[in-house]
Amino acid sequence: HMDTVGTAGMSVAPFDPVERDGCLFGRGSSDTKGNLVMGLVAVAALLQQGDGLRGRIVFESVVDEECNGAGAGTLACCQAGVTGDIALCLDGNRDHVDIGCNGVATARVRVRGQAAHGSGAGAVSALDKAIVAKEAVDAFAAEHRAAFPDCPVNIGVFRAGTLPAIVPGEAELQINLNYDVQDARQAEQETGHWDGRLFRGRFERAMARLGERDRWFAAHAAEVGWIKDMYPFWCDPADGRIQTILAAASQLRGQPVEARPLLAWFDAAHLARQLRIPAVGLGFGTPGTAHSAGEHVLLEDLYLGARTVALCLFRLLQS
Repeated sequence: HMDTVGTAGMSVAPFDPVERDGCLFGRGSSDTKGNLVMGLVAVAALLQQGDGLRGRIVFESVVDEECNGAGAGTLACCQAGVTGDIALCLDGNRDHVDIGCNGVATARVRVRGQAAHGSGAGAVSALDKAIVAKEAVDAFAAEHRAAFPDCPVNIGVFRAGTLPAIVPGEAELQINLNYDVQDARQAEQETGHWDGRLFRGRFERAMARLGERDRWFAAHAAEVGWIKDMYPFWCDPADGRIQTILAAASQLRGQPVEARPLLAWFDAAHLARQLRIPAVGLGFGTPGTAHSAGEHVLLEDLYLGARTVALCLFRLLQS
């Protein structure tokens, strides 16, 4: 793949890492290949100083955390019985220790029109109707974020049409909708399932009301489907093992490090929910650069991260 990633005044090939100005540039450098290397360095250092430590370390590097596989690699490890007393997930940013994350449901909204030749009459553009649907998604997002400010909604795909000469007969939106752990708790209480089904129902009802905005939808309802629902998690920061991690991170930073949920989703959710163990995110990526053309990580952050992971493991294996 020969595309380049650009930063101010420079460009690099995305899969050929470049070290410059104290940073490592390249796709995955921040999220989260740099963090994986950081963890390997920490484990290697610990193996050289392992006298008096008890226990074992399992290092997992898995596939499909980002994509629609919804953490399939980590889930497979959980289902294979790979477990422990605590999980350190080498993901997240340098600002805090992550003890939870939002849930993320990915919706597919399909809108029908009436296809015809673009020079003729009688057509109904699915693209135009999809814009109406998009406005309804925006309204839902604004209402949702008013109640949960840390739960954004993002339309990542908007497609319609086949040829310039044809009025589009179908259109599709794909949307990531973040939901709060409260929604999962309520779903578990009411249905026995820890997921976003109640939240998804609210979105489906919002799309069903499209007929109130545009009479076309009264007879041609938008079709809502779900690509995935990645459940949230939350761990109690008062847990002694998490306190050990916070103390180690704070010592190396020279200032208190907070425990907070990650606003995005990450596969620590599987480790916490499937294995029923504390799971924390210890990532040292650079905020705001992940998945971007200029993705990079500060090397000094990776050095600090390696020391932090090594000290956390050392103290956990002493206890």
